[in-house]
Amino acid sequence: MSTFLPAFPAIRPLLLAMLLALFCLTGAQSAVAASQSSLKASASGSASASKAKSTKAKKTDAKAVAKTKKSGKGKTAAAGSAKKSTAKASPSKKTASKKASAKKTSTAKAKSTKKTSPTKTVTAKKSGAAKASVAKSGVNTRARLSQRAAGSGAVMTAAYSPSAHAGADSLEPPRSEVALVIDLESSSVLYEKNSSEVRPIASITKLMTALVVLEGGQPLSEKLDVTSDDIDRLRNSGSRLPTGATLTREELLLLALMSSENRAAHALGRNYPGGITAFVKAMNRKAAELGMSQSRFADPTGLSSENVSTPYDLVKLLKATSAHPLISRHTTEPSHDISLQNGSQLTYKNTNRLLGNDEWNIQVSKTGFIKEAGRCLVMLTRLQDREVAVILLNSNGSLTRFADAVRVRRLIESQGTLAML
Repeated sequence: MSTFLPAFPAIRPLLLAMLLALFCLTGAQSAVAASQSSLKASASGSASASKAKSTKAKKTDAKAVAKTKKSGKGKTAAAGSAKKSTAKASPSKKTASKKASAKKTSTAKAKSTKKTSPTKTVTAKKSGAAKASVAKSGVNTRARLSQRAAGSGAVMTAAYSPSAHAGADSLEPPRSEVALVIDLESSSVLYEKNSSEVRPIASITKLMTALVVLEGGQPLSEKLDVTSDDIDRLRNSGSRLPTGATLTREELLLLALMSSENRAAHALGRNYPGGITAFVKAMNRKAAELGMSQSRFADPTGLSSENVSTPYDLVKLLKATSAHPLISRHTTEPSHDISLQNGSQLTYKNTNRLLGNDEWNIQVSKTGFIKEAGRCLVMLTRLQDREVAVILLNSNGSLTRFADAVRVRRLIESQGTLAML
């Protein structure tokens, strides 16, 4: 570099200093440019990520809107149209007047109404189709019932029409999986659902237990002990009746029928001549005598799922039990106090929640439950001055069977005459 510098020694240092300063300035500018380029790249990446996230959120919102009712589409379109109109009507130009804004708003409303109309039309068409389907269902139901009545010889003076009662909550059909309601005076079927199926009957079994005990002729005043043999080892169900308790045969019968006390029912069978084995044989013998051809009994409690029957067979059992005033009284007694030898007292309540309701006149009642049978309820009652048998099996909820009894009653009372689904 010294070759190009002037030959004046005095100015050489000055020129060298200026060249060094120029080189430093050039390097600084290059560094600043590189830094700015890096910042721009980083900002661009952040913007892209933000844009992608925003797009994903919009797609999620779109899916959520798509899941709403079809009637809501008209409202969404109207809101979008109004929003666009408002955006256009924003004072981007200072010369925009209130009159122009009002005109655009009116136009937006007109467009919104126009877009909403097809939705309402579709809804109306679907509603009409639904009503037509209900009416068709009612016709088909009545046709099937007429054919069935002709084959069975059942007396049927009226048929329940779904179209006549569509939308009426008070006339909702029963939810139990199996149901049968029969007018015992005319043998007419008022309501039925899966009524020919053989099902586990749980503690409904205790009605047969009571029949065998009473017809066995053993003294009702005889005192019997509750022992460890009466403990449920099949399902390990609990009991308030302690081992060592001594009660009369009638008290045990009362607890078995009213509160479905398993230890009481087992003690009754165990103290039968010949024990449990002989007692179960007597139960099946009585079932055959009553014409319960599709029923089988395996124990006096109903804890075994092998205790099975059909709704029609259970109607026969209810009719047989109604001939014994003691069974009628014990199955409908609201509550009872039992005094034990240690001085303690136990209060038992009836498992049928309909008892005590003034709207019901129940002569015989029994509930039951095991997993295989579901919640069950059978009873003899009077509806519109007729003696009626009600069979409800395999209800899901703990209160469904009782609500179903109310539903059946309302269906029947709404007809004013015999009805059948």
